[in-house]
Amino acid sequence: MKFINKKIVFIAIFCWVLIITGNFWWIYRTRVMFQKQLAKNTINILFDMLIRVGELDREFNGLFVLVKNKHNIFKDSNFYIHNKETSNMFVKISPSYLIKKISEIIHKHKNIRFHLTSLDPINPENKPNELEKKVLYNFYNHNVNEEGMFIKHNGKNIYFYMKALRLKKSCFRCHVERRYKEGCIRGGISVYLPVNNSQLVLTNLLMPYIGLCVIGVLVIGYGGNKLINIYTQLEKSSFTDSLTQLPNRRSFNEVIQREFSNSQRNKTPLSVIMCDIDKFKLYNDTYGHQAGDVCLAKVAMVIKKSLNRPSDYCARYGGEEFIVVLSTSFSGSLHVAERIRKNVEEMQIPHKKWFYKVVTISVGVASMEDTSGLTSYEEILKKADEALYMAKTRGRNQVQMIELKSQT
Repeated sequence: MKFINKKIVFIAIFCWVLIITGNFWWIYRTRVMFQKQLAKNTINILFDMLIRVGELDREFNGLFVLVKNKHNIFKDSNFYIHNKETSNMFVKISPSYLIKKISEIIHKHKNIRFHLTSLDPINPENKPNELEKKVLYNFYNHNVNEEGMFIKHNGKNIYFYMKALRLKKSCFRCHVERRYKEGCIRGGISVYLPVNNSQLVLTNLLMPYIGLCVIGVLVIGYGGNKLINIYTQLEKSSFTDSLTQLPNRRSFNEVIQREFSNSQRNKTPLSVIMCDIDKFKLYNDTYGHQAGDVCLAKVAMVIKKSLNRPSDYCARYGGEEFIVVLSTSFSGSLHVAERIRKNVEEMQIPHKKWFYKVVTISVGVASMEDTSGLTSYEEILKKADEALYMAKTRGRNQVQMIELKSQT
């Protein structure tokens, strides 16, 4: 039973850890999803702004801007797309180049980096990195329009997001020579958005849960151990006689059943010794019940000390009666019974109203070499009681014995 109680404590601890772990994981996942959605919403606002600027550029068939340095005309315009219509100090800006310039301004002020890219870029600066290349392949092969994930970049937490760019009719003024179709994916715009490190560092969220988990385990372990100790004490008290500290009759009933089964299974001898304090009622009447309790405790101690083997068992059978169970033969049990009787007498506990002037006991022994012929242990108990009655009727302070024969 004690093992079962410990097992329950371990199960309770496991369930507590499982609950804390599950709660932590749910909170963490919710937090990550919230952070991801927040980053995505921010990016979508910026995306929408950039796409609208590009559409505005295409609607007016390109925008002309003033060039400060005459030698930087082709550098400031998108040299790689054939829109080189210049006049004086003005240059025509393509939608993609306009988007690129606006994204550079955003990066400078907000530290949000945009990158216009493609697997087949016109401008070498738009060449994709390994991550962008992987996402672009996913766009082309699985017809995906967007993808986002948290990554580590230069030791910082970054939310990476890429959205596919699909060609419209207005795009063919610049991309007509490559034979694209309307609606096909030309490339994508990737965004690198820094996020608050403290919200994604696992340790910051994990430490409180670890503390809570440890506290819960300690509380459950301590409380469980206390309950086990209480249960053990209750269990012990239910099987122990409070006065003599010997096992009680309830305990004896379990032991005798077990020993009888072992004797039948292994064909080993079994002996039962019954002891009764002589004239104990007279002792109580003479010295009082408190002295009688002391006498019972002393006799119990002597009986227990008279047993030499760890397997030998004794219990308080009731009142002034004690009982001993031995896995030994007729001669061995007789020797133990006589030793018990002699040791009790040698204590010299005064009993002035009794013939021997000291406390003595009567002992009855029943022994059987092979109990396989018996149907119940009660048969051997009955013979031990008969032997005890013989000892009493023949003058007390003696040992009488009955040997049961195998029924073959």
